[in-house]
Amino acid sequence: MIYNEMCMSLLSVCIRTHNQERFIGEALDSVLGQKTLFPFEVIVSDDASSDGTIAILKEYQANNPDKIRLLLSDTNLGGPRNLKRVIEASNAQYITCLDGDDFYTDEYKLQKQVDFLENHLEYVACFHNTWFVDAAGNKLGLFNKPNFHSIHDAHEFI
Repeated sequence: MIYNEMCMSLLSVCIRTHNQERFIGEALDSVLGQKTLFPFEVIVSDDASSDGTIAILKEYQANNPDKIRLLLSDTNLGGPRNLKRVIEASNAQYITCLDGDDFYTDEYKLQKQVDFLENHLEYVACFHNTWFVDAAGNKLGLFNKPNFHSIHDAHEFI
Protein backbone atom coordinates (compact mmCIF):
# COMPACT_ATOMS: atom_id res chain seq x y z
CA MET A 1 0.00 0.00 0.00
CA ILE A 2 1.39 3.38 -0.98
CA TYR A 3 0.79 5.28 2.22
CA ASN A 4 2.11 8.70 3.07
CA GLU A 5 3.17 8.55 6.73
CA MET A 6 2.40 12.26 7.09
CA CYS A 7 -1.29 11.45 6.58
CA MET A 8 -3.26 10.45 9.65
CA SER A 9 -5.65 8.41 7.50
CA LEU A 10 -5.20 6.89 4.08
CA LEU A 11 -8.63 8.17 3.08
CA SER A 12 -11.00 10.95 4.11
CA VAL A 13 -14.70 10.64 3.41
CA CYS A 14 -15.70 14.29 3.00
CA ILE A 15 -19.40 14.90 3.59
CA ARG A 16 -21.09 18.24 3.07
CA THR A 17 -24.54 18.75 4.48
CA HIS A 18 -27.21 21.39 4.95
CA ASN A 19 -30.65 20.72 6.45
CA GLN A 20 -30.53 16.99 5.77
CA GLU A 21 -31.73 15.58 9.09
CA ARG A 22 -33.92 13.09 7.25
CA PHE A 23 -30.97 11.51 5.43
CA ILE A 24 -27.71 12.21 7.29
CA GLY A 25 -28.00 9.18 9.58
CA GLU A 26 -28.26 6.79 6.64
CA ALA A 27 -25.33 8.52 4.94
CA LEU A 28 -23.14 8.17 8.04
CA ASP A 29 -24.23 4.58 8.69
CA SER A 30 -23.25 3.65 5.13
CA VAL A 31 -19.80 5.16 5.65
CA LEU A 32 -19.22 3.75 9.14
CA GLY A 33 -20.28 0.31 7.86
CA GLN A 34 -17.48 0.24 5.27
CA LYS A 35 -15.13 -2.73 5.48
CA THR A 36 -11.57 -1.64 4.79
CA LEU A 37 -8.03 -2.81 5.45
CA PHE A 38 -6.85 0.79 5.92
CA PRO A 39 -7.67 3.65 8.26
CA PHE A 40 -10.12 6.30 7.15
CA GLU A 41 -11.73 9.32 8.70
CA VAL A 42 -15.07 11.01 8.14
CA ILE A 43 -15.10 14.80 7.91
CA VAL A 44 -18.56 16.38 7.90
CA SER A 45 -18.98 20.05 7.01
CA ASP A 46 -22.39 21.35 7.98
CA ASP A 47 -23.48 24.57 6.31
CA ALA A 48 -25.45 26.20 9.16
CA SER A 49 -28.34 23.75 9.19
CA SER A 50 -31.48 25.03 10.89
CA ASP A 51 -33.19 21.64 11.30
CA GLY A 52 -32.02 18.71 13.46
CA THR A 53 -28.98 17.86 11.34
CA ILE A 54 -26.42 19.26 13.79
CA ALA A 55 -27.85 17.32 16.75
CA ILE A 56 -27.64 14.10 14.72
CA LEU A 57 -24.05 14.89 13.67
CA LYS A 58 -23.02 15.55 17.29
CA GLU A 59 -24.56 12.25 18.39
CA TYR A 60 -22.68 10.31 15.71
CA GLN A 61 -19.45 12.10 16.60
CA ALA A 62 -19.94 11.31 20.30
CA ASN A 63 -20.36 7.63 19.40
CA ASN A 64 -17.39 7.67 16.97
CA PRO A 65 -14.96 10.30 18.33
CA ASP A 66 -11.88 8.78 16.69
CA LYS A 67 -13.55 8.50 13.29
CA ILE A 68 -15.77 11.57 12.79
CA ARG A 69 -14.62 15.19 12.67
CA LEU A 70 -17.21 17.99 12.42
CA LEU A 71 -16.89 21.39 10.80
CA LEU A 72 -19.82 23.55 11.85
CA SER A 73 -20.84 27.00 10.57
CA ASP A 74 -22.79 29.82 12.15
CA THR A 75 -23.49 31.31 8.73
CA ASN A 76 -24.37 29.67 5.44
CA LEU A 77 -21.36 29.34 3.14
CA GLY A 78 -23.19 27.90 0.15
CA GLY A 79 -22.56 24.54 -1.49
CA PRO A 80 -19.29 25.23 -3.34
CA ARG A 81 -17.57 26.92 -0.37
CA ASN A 82 -18.80 24.22 1.99
CA LEU A 83 -17.37 21.55 -0.34
CA LYS A 84 -14.06 23.42 -0.59
CA ARG A 85 -13.86 23.69 3.21
CA VAL A 86 -14.43 19.97 3.82
CA ILE A 87 -11.89 18.94 1.19
CA GLU A 88 -9.27 21.34 2.53
CA ALA A 89 -9.75 19.89 6.03
CA SER A 90 -8.38 16.53 4.86
CA ASN A 91 -4.74 15.54 5.09
CA ALA A 92 -5.34 12.04 3.73
CA GLN A 93 -3.76 10.60 0.61
CA TYR A 94 -7.19 9.91 -0.92
CA ILE A 95 -10.45 11.86 -0.71
CA THR A 96 -13.95 10.74 -1.55
CA CYS A 97 -16.95 13.05 -1.38
CA LEU A 98 -20.47 12.19 -0.32
CA ASP A 99 -23.39 14.55 0.11
CA GLY A 100 -25.45 14.28 3.29
CA ASP A 101 -28.48 12.97 1.43
CA ASP A 102 -26.56 10.19 -0.34
CA PHE A 103 -25.36 6.80 0.88
CA TYR A 104 -23.18 3.87 -0.13
CA THR A 105 -24.86 0.62 -1.15
CA ASP A 106 -21.71 -1.54 -1.22
CA GLU A 107 -19.91 -2.08 2.09
CA TYR A 108 -16.64 -2.62 0.19
CA LYS A 109 -16.91 0.54 -1.96
CA LEU A 110 -14.00 2.34 -0.31
CA GLN A 111 -11.76 -0.74 -0.33
CA LYS A 112 -12.48 -1.44 -4.00
CA GLN A 113 -11.71 2.12 -5.07
CA VAL A 114 -8.52 2.40 -3.01
CA ASP A 115 -7.38 -1.01 -4.30
CA PHE A 116 -7.94 0.21 -7.85
CA LEU A 117 -5.98 3.43 -7.33
CA GLU A 118 -3.16 1.67 -5.48
CA ASN A 119 -2.82 -0.85 -8.32
CA HIS A 120 -3.18 1.65 -11.18
CA LEU A 121 -0.84 4.52 -10.44
CA GLU A 122 -1.51 6.01 -13.87
CA TYR A 123 -4.97 7.08 -12.59
CA VAL A 124 -5.60 10.02 -10.29
CA ALA A 125 -9.31 9.39 -9.73
CA CYS A 126 -12.01 6.80 -10.08
CA PHE A 127 -15.79 6.76 -9.86
CA HIS A 128 -18.73 4.40 -10.01
CA ASN A 129 -22.28 4.29 -11.27
CA THR A 130 -24.87 6.13 -9.21
CA TRP A 131 -28.55 5.45 -8.73
CA PHE A 132 -30.85 8.46 -8.53
CA VAL A 133 -33.43 7.73 -5.85
CA ASP A 134 -36.41 9.84 -4.75
CA ALA A 135 -37.33 10.56 -1.11
CA ALA A 136 -39.56 7.46 -1.02
CA GLY A 137 -36.64 5.25 -2.05
CA ASN A 138 -37.80 4.67 -5.64
CA LYS A 139 -34.96 4.27 -8.14
CA LEU A 140 -35.41 6.90 -10.84
CA GLY A 141 -32.48 6.00 -13.04
CA LEU A 142 -28.83 5.09 -13.25
CA PHE A 143 -26.14 7.66 -13.91
CA ASN A 144 -23.18 6.07 -15.62
CA LYS A 145 -20.64 6.98 -18.22
CA PRO A 146 -19.48 3.65 -19.70
CA ASN A 147 -17.21 5.34 -22.26
CA PHE A 148 -15.50 7.67 -19.79
CA HIS A 149 -12.16 5.89 -19.45
CA SER A 150 -9.65 8.54 -20.42
CA ILE A 151 -6.65 9.44 -18.32
CA HIS A 152 -6.14 13.09 -17.47
CA ASP A 153 -3.44 14.96 -15.63
CA ALA A 154 -4.67 16.16 -12.22
CA HIS A 155 -3.70 19.74 -13.09
CA GLU A 156 -6.43 19.79 -15.74
CA PHE A 157 -9.02 19.79 -12.95
CA ILE A 158 -7.52 22.51 -10.75
